[in-house]
Amino acid sequence: MGIPKTARAEPPQTNRWGSSGAYGTGDQTDWVRSKSIQICLLIGAFVTVGASFIPADAAARHRRRTPTVTVSERVVSVRSKVPARLAARRRVSFRDSRSRALHWRLLTHGYRRVQRFTVSSPVAVVRLGRHALRRRDGRWLAPKTVRLATRRPAVSAPVGPVGPAAPAAPVQVQAPAPPAPVTAPPVQAPAPVETHPAPPPNPEQPLPPPPVVDTPLPLMTPASASAFTDSVGVNVHMSYFSTPYNDWQQVRDKLVELGVHHVRDAACVGCTAQRQRLLSLAASGVGVDFMMGAPGGTTGSLPDLVSMLSGPMRSAVDAVEGPNEYDISGDASWTTNLRSYQQQLYDLMKATPNLASVPVIGPSLVKSTSFAALGDLSSSIDWGNMHPYAGGQLPASTLTFNTSSEGAVAATKRAVATEAGYHNALAATSGQPPVSEEAGGDYIPRLVLDMFRAGVPRTYIYELLDEKPDSAKTNPEAEFGLLRNDFSEKPAFKTLAALMRLTAPAGTFTPTDLHVEVSGSTDLRTLLVQTAPDRYALVLWRDVKVWDQSAREPIDVAPLDQQVELGPEVTGAQVTRLDSPDAPQPLSGTPAEVALTGMPVVLTLST
Repeated sequence: MGIPKTARAEPPQTNRWGSSGAYGTGDQTDWVRSKSIQICLLIGAFVTVGASFIPADAAARHRRRTPTVTVSERVVSVRSKVPARLAARRRVSFRDSRSRALHWRLLTHGYRRVQRFTVSSPVAVVRLGRHALRRRDGRWLAPKTVRLATRRPAVSAPVGPVGPAAPAAPVQVQAPAPPAPVTAPPVQAPAPVETHPAPPPNPEQPLPPPPVVDTPLPLMTPASASAFTDSVGVNVHMSYFSTPYNDWQQVRDKLVELGVHHVRDAACVGCTAQRQRLLSLAASGVGVDFMMGAPGGTTGSLPDLVSMLSGPMRSAVDAVEGPNEYDISGDASWTTNLRSYQQQLYDLMKATPNLASVPVIGPSLVKSTSFAALGDLSSSIDWGNMHPYAGGQLPASTLTFNTSSEGAVAATKRAVATEAGYHNALAATSGQPPVSEEAGGDYIPRLVLDMFRAGVPRTYIYELLDEKPDSAKTNPEAEFGLLRNDFSEKPAFKTLAALMRLTAPAGTFTPTDLHVEVSGSTDLRTLLVQTAPDRYALVLWRDVKVWDQSAREPIDVAPLDQQVELGPEVTGAQVTRLDSPDAPQPLSGTPAEVALTGMPVVLTLST
């Protein structure tokens, strides 16, 4: 099902290795599976809000689902009786007394009984939305809202459940004791002096401006951490019921753990179970780029597909995409039919009010001659489309060629990389050259970094999960995953997850330039992102090969020292290798020296 990623009779620079792989409809009539999923979703919803409808004495028995919020200075702790993890950052908010959103940063990660946050100003309201905190068993903590004092002393209050249950006990703020009454001279009667409690800190006071820094170091302008996070996606196949994708709860959990917010999958009118699974991903903060069929396709007509997205699937829609690699479909009139289909897709989307703002991505192509043959589609697309597979080479080795080729189709538009990645079938005799899992651990994070630096708006890694077991390592189609067939993590999953975590944004803020200078080898690459008002992530990597794709063996990369000089506004710095994210090391020296091999490192800088 689908087009295998086999070698094409094309020049070596093209993306001839990479067809999208198998995007099929799976079992579209599996009534039993679809009904089971509906029942599971209903049970999950009941468990999530169940504490809101039980008596007070029974609620005590469910206290494990009632987190407690503790505020000390500008540190907020959310406590629960069982370990939970933050699953969707956008569902957590901190507000001041005027209901203005505050900048925040998560200090803890993973499943914990205590989630700690730092907040930019005194907190008046904490909101934990639906599907914000998830337990290990997949169940969600109930949505909570609590109002807190903004005084300096620490206060603690349980967060009351939403609904008709009794509200949580109010937080009491004790005013300072009044001073002793002042006694007038003896000739007059004693008269107490009116007292006033000390005013609390003003939550409306803005953060102080950054100090003027006197340093010869140049200013480096950071990229937006939100923009970088938004640039990373991954391909999934939620309708492949005969593969590990059928365990959709594990797929969802691994996507959340990976830290990506975008996936790519096929739109299908009749695939009820697949749609429910994609809606579950959307509830966890993961949107979908929907591939919208093809001329003569079986997943539904274009009007039906657009109608489905505008209705029950609207919450899951990130983007839509034209036909996938239709130039190798065998249609003798593929150029005429593809141009007509893409125009119809664009017109339908822009004519649908709640879909008009959704980006429309153009069709992807395989053959190097197909781009000029298809011609310019700028009037019927918002983004171009390319598949810059590197074929075992450096991550961005085919980017220039693919960008130039796509220019014939999307002359005035930027192009999205809807597929890119590596497979690990080391004994394969067909398809694009493989890399080892270890080399993939170096290359995958560098791939998304290189693409972002080059201005690619989004890169979808192909793919999340190995579709089939392949102990002989001979089947490329079975080995593209970041996860193995049994959901165990390959090095690429671990290093990409570490990169996403170390560069994750904490709220919204205006980026501030930073005094920093980096120098070293000619293959050095850098990316500075600001993750919080007082925190930056400086990513360093080398554009160096770690794998010989011809000999199919690793290349030993000797470490080279790179020099990093930080401005006086930097008060703390740690360096973290992506393959050992739990062992950050302090950065010291003027300038500091950072040894780089083929693995990226992240410098976490505090100001």
